[in-house]
Amino acid sequence: MKAHPTILAVLGLLQAVVASPLSRGQTLMLSGVTSATDPETTGDVLAEKSLPFEIKDSLGQVIFTGVYESTVVRSSVTGTLVFFGRVGETANPPDTFGWATHVRLGGFGWVDTDVEGRTDGDGTVRAAQAGRTAMGDQITFRLGAGLLQPPDESLAFYILTPAVAFTETGNITVFGSNDFGGTSFSAEMDGAFAPVELPLVVSLGERFEFEGLDFHPLVVRGAAQGLKLKVETSPDLVTWTEQGRESPAVSGEVATVYGEVDPALMGRQFFRVRSVLPDG
Repeated sequence: MKAHPTILAVLGLLQAVVASPLSRGQTLMLSGVTSATDPETTGDVLAEKSLPFEIKDSLGQVIFTGVYESTVVRSSVTGTLVFFGRVGETANPPDTFGWATHVRLGGFGWVDTDVEGRTDGDGTVRAAQAGRTAMGDQITFRLGAGLLQPPDESLAFYILTPAVAFTETGNITVFGSNDFGGTSFSAEMDGAFAPVELPLVVSLGERFEFEGLDFHPLVVRGAAQGLKLKVETSPDLVTWTEQGRESPAVSGEVATVYGEVDPALMGRQFFRVRSVLPDG
């Protein structure tokens, strides 16, 4: 993932605010940023869509309606994808009341994530807190103090990832209530944007010795040009360790990297290959 340097403005008086890494099982408070203070989130909009929803209470009565706006941007700084979301067009049907509290995004299990909430752009209520499940697949943003009341709309919140490709298989759940401290209701939607890991087809070559060490050539098909390949090894398919040798940037559809044999694993050793950005 990206580094998070402290950047000083003119005369060293102002400090830039950037997104914070969100680890699995972690919850953190969000400071709020603008496109100027976190430029890694700016770039070309690749796709955007609006997903209407309605939240019903336990009697089946609609208490809150809105539109979830899903947007994916390719960062002009990192070249990777940023996934934006916001809740807009909020309303209460006649003779009802209710509010939105938080939004849960699914489909982020395999990626590292940095998160924040915007303070500029459309909307008035920014995301104040973010949390990630232990498995990492779901990320939840709390909207302000958990009280997004119509006609207020949320400002955008975002997830910065190392992904370079996306799909429309993301799942969104908007939570709401009509009773302080009471039952929470929700509306679930499919079809939001989410990151997808590019497929790599790896074949294991015959073991050979070089400079006193044993290696397996790993022939990789499907790596995108310009990316680098990193080899990781594991004794159990659970704990993975990155090996030190890194490939040059991929120049064709087929590339070869090398997995170093670890004698301590007594022949029970697994390899996998990851594609990363050149500076990753």
